[in-house]
Amino acid sequence: MDKNLEKAIIQELKQFNYKGDIPMDVNEKIGGKWGNGELIWDYNHLPYSFYDIDKYPGYFQRNTERLIRSLDGIDCQKELRILNIPLSKVDDLAILSQFNNLEGLAIGISALCSLDPTLEMKSLKRLFVHGEISDKNMSVIWELRENNVTVDLMDDLEFNLENWAKPFSDMNVKLAVLDKLSNEDKIELPKLFYFSEYCFDVFNLKRVLQVDIEKQLDIIESLEWEGGGRNIQHCVYPQWDGEDDTFNIRSLEGLEKLGRLKKFNIDSCANEDFQIPDKYRTIVK
Repeated sequence: MDKNLEKAIIQELKQFNYKGDIPMDVNEKIGGKWGNGELIWDYNHLPYSFYDIDKYPGYFQRNTERLIRSLDGIDCQKELRILNIPLSKVDDLAILSQFNNLEGLAIGISALCSLDPTLEMKSLKRLFVHGEISDKNMSVIWELRENNVTVDLMDDLEFNLENWAKPFSDMNVKLAVLDKLSNEDKIELPKLFYFSEYCFDVFNLKRVLQVDIEKQLDIIESLEWEGGGRNIQHCVYPQWDGEDDTFNIRSLEGLEKLGRLKKFNIDSCANEDFQIPDKYRTIVK
């Protein structure tokens, strides 16, 4: 078994208070007695993390010794629901065609790797793949998408918060608007699948921010954006509950697009040094 894959399995088992000796028997099941069906490697540097997105290429170049290069032996974990190992560069995915419960796969592949086995994963809902994507693999990706599998490629991201946030300058103002409209059933948010509850998912952020709200801007009279636990926040960061400044308001430019807005409560969700521009002081508290 690849040494980094073994480390990933051991690391995950330890999260669930496995009491065996280290190194332990990797045949213990992550999805059974000792786990929750999720295998994650290098959690702190997931490439779809909001904070790491611009560091993605350099991180993989600097950490080649931590790459998982083979999935041989992972068939002892066939009950996995999520295989979240983007810090990898594997040549063969054939072994995963046996994983009938696999819903989420985040992985790096080499130029030799075929994505054909993903077509046999009948439970697959989302695939994140990076590496050298051949024309043949692109054909597989399009077939997966036609079968309603969400496929994310790093090259497709075109990370640009300025465009995503329009007609506002701050993504969190737009998220506040989306939260209001979705709670009142004025819009329908996309169905989302996340790889980790503890990671800001920038691909899901893009999907949410691309929801068309132009026709609803004139019906909003009040907005609330204080504290954590809002549905829209959990769409992109499921376990966030106000513990950091991820969803803090940093700019109010574009707020005039909400022609009927009378009140916008941002309270604790603004940076300490944030100053409300004079033109918004009668609305924003």
